[in-house]
Amino acid sequence: MDFLCKGFRSLTIISFLLTMLLLPINPNQSLAIASPYSPTHISHGEFLQRGIERMQKDDYEGAIAEFTKALKQNARQEDRNSTAHSNRCLAYLQTDRYQSAIADCTQAISMNPRNLEALLNRGLAYFRSGNYQAALTDYNTMLELSPDDFRAYYNRGLAEMAQGHYQTAIADYTQALKISQISQAGGSSAADYANIYTDRGIAKFMSADVSAAIGDFSQAIELDRHNARAFFNRGCAHHRQRFLAQAIADFTRSLDLDPHNPDAYMGRAIALHNQGQNREALHDLQIAANEFLAKGKEDASRHALDLWHQLQQKTIFT
Repeated sequence: MDFLCKGFRSLTIISFLLTMLLLPINPNQSLAIASPYSPTHISHGEFLQRGIERMQKDDYEGAIAEFTKALKQNARQEDRNSTAHSNRCLAYLQTDRYQSAIADCTQAISMNPRNLEALLNRGLAYFRSGNYQAALTDYNTMLELSPDDFRAYYNRGLAEMAQGHYQTAIADYTQALKISQISQAGGSSAADYANIYTDRGIAKFMSADVSAAIGDFSQAIELDRHNARAFFNRGCAHHRQRFLAQAIADFTRSLDLDPHNPDAYMGRAIALHNQGQNREALHDLQIAANEFLAKGKEDASRHALDLWHQLQQKTIFT
């Protein structure tokens, strides 16, 4: 009954990396934080504001165009252009153009070495491009400039986690939680805290402290009942402890919230199989194969189908 376990994806680490968009005109809008680098030139500020409005509408190409206009408007104003470069960096991040993002944020930092948002966003670009050491350097620099910035601790924890430094990651996540809860982190939401608890739970799971991991996932769920990732990861942890009914319930809730997550279908299929519910497991494996294929993950889809065929044969002769 254990042959399916080789196909079990125990955890999907979905990075919640925090980014920040600088607000050049109105410091009260929720998307951005007021910064000391905000420009005062009206035309330049209008271009920046339009860029931010386009970002809010997920129009990243339009945002890039507006930030580029802002840069051309004030080619010699380094302090103002530091903000525009930093914002365009974030727009490039949203379109997965990491090298362009790095170039823009590097330009922003050269113009203003204390531009925390540029350091934060460049660190994210390095992280997403797999250059974890460079990301750590930016987050360390950021913490030297602003020791109580929970975003730097959280993102640094993710970079440590990616390198397998689980205990260091746990320490950074813990510090991020401590700082954000004391300072209210500039308006951080319960969903923000929930994501940090979830990632700390993943680090604990990877450190083989499964019970503590379940505690963190449960705390995340308490904070945000719509956190599909927390339910999914708690399902993985429950499965590891052979709490099959709880695992199935968690995977089911995760799928209620995110019905196109093939990993959750795979996890639930294996828990159902281990509980002897093979026909239900077959159904989930078929859906998982289709969802993997829809996401362009052909190898994972073939693997799910292979497991489906193995289990089908086993079911026929039982």
